[in-house]
Amino acid sequence: MTDTPRLTPPGADRGSAAGTPPGRPLWLGLGLAVMLLLGLAVIVVLPALVEQEKETARPPPPRPAPVEPVGDDSQREQAKAALADVLHRRAELETDNVAIWGAGDYRQLLDLTGSADQALDAGRLESAIDLYQKVLGGFDQLDRSRDRRFDTASAAGMSALESAHGAEATAQFHIALALRPDDEGARRGLERAGTIEQVALLTRQADAMELKARWEDAREAFAKAVALDGLYQPAQAGLERVTARLRKKDFRAAMSEALNALDEGSFTRAEQALARARALDPQAPELQEVSAQFATARRNARLRALRKRAHAAEADEDWQTAARLHRQALKLDAAATFAESGLELAEARLELVRKMDHYLSQPQRLQASQALTNAQALLETANTVADAGPKLRAARGKLADLIAWAQTPVPIRIRSDNATDVVIYQVGRFGRFEQRELRLRPGTYTAVGSRDGYRDVRKVFRVDTNQPATDLVIRCEERI
Repeated sequence: MTDTPRLTPPGADRGSAAGTPPGRPLWLGLGLAVMLLLGLAVIVVLPALVEQEKETARPPPPRPAPVEPVGDDSQREQAKAALADVLHRRAELETDNVAIWGAGDYRQLLDLTGSADQALDAGRLESAIDLYQKVLGGFDQLDRSRDRRFDTASAAGMSALESAHGAEATAQFHIALALRPDDEGARRGLERAGTIEQVALLTRQADAMELKARWEDAREAFAKAVALDGLYQPAQAGLERVTARLRKKDFRAAMSEALNALDEGSFTRAEQALARARALDPQAPELQEVSAQFATARRNARLRALRKRAHAAEADEDWQTAARLHRQALKLDAAATFAESGLELAEARLELVRKMDHYLSQPQRLQASQALTNAQALLETANTVADAGPKLRAARGKLADLIAWAQTPVPIRIRSDNATDVVIYQVGRFGRFEQRELRLRPGTYTAVGSRDGYRDVRKVFRVDTNQPATDLVIRCEERI
């Protein structure tokens, strides 16, 4: 029979036999009980805690060692080559941002790559090779879809811009730029996406202002929207629409001002108003009509002014100025009868005055009989002018006095030596004499004396009714 272990300390029986009292102290019993409990805890609880700690600190189970592949060496090499191709193509595509533009298709190919890896690890070489080839084919399809994906993303981005969905437009243009980083259209689309919602808000506010006929405010709001995004069609159309309305309003105001200015005879203000209207709507039919009225009114006003100035010049007997003003009037209106008759009169008076001045400025011309006759005829013509002004009347009087003066002979005495031949130009040849009395009309004369063997004598003398009788000596005395 096996003995049951005991929990009493060794030597207890020995102490009893030696006469140790059978009773133990109380503290000794309590201490033994505590020690017994601690021993049980070490035996029962501690192993469980240690095992739990081991579970917590234990690393994840390692990937199962690959199963020995089923197949020949060529399949193993083919599987390795396919894996290498997949890794190479994956690296290329990821360098080209395939994670952005490939989206779900690329993730599916990554999942398929994982399945191929599992097949390879399980030793299913043929399945792994087939899966890797499918992955490579998928990569090729992704690569060939770049243009289509770019076009799709660009179109979606533009559609989002038209709908004023900034976030969607931003996402789509990011895809487009991931495919073509240098594409200007996609870059501009991305820029527009950042402001499109603000542009749409401004456009809606402008639309509301337009409905309330707040044209100026609406134009300002539309203009702000267009300044932010000149390609947003609703804003551009609204700006054009409101601008056209305001332009029409300004055109009507300018035309009204032009007509009022014409009625008031303010041609400068009318011309300025018409210029504003022409800048606003150069093809407006009413503009052509009012412009014609303006041209006629201004021409008539200028004709009236020219006629007034010409009549003033005629009253002042300034025939040169009068003729010039009448010519200007005829350029404006060839049928202006006042200018036709006025020019005819001015030219006739200019000619009359010119001829009279011709004799008055050179009285000696009247020494010639023909000139005197012409001057007398001119005076008769001048005397027929019934409405002669003071200047013409004064000129007529001077010419009459000059003619009378030219017709009044003045006595002169000429002395010689009875050996000199005497000639007075424009009067006659008098031959030789000692003394001779003549009556000559006023003027300047030239007398010449000649004698054989002597130097000629030449004398110029003047006959004037205001001077005493002239005593002239003509003798050739210098021998040659």
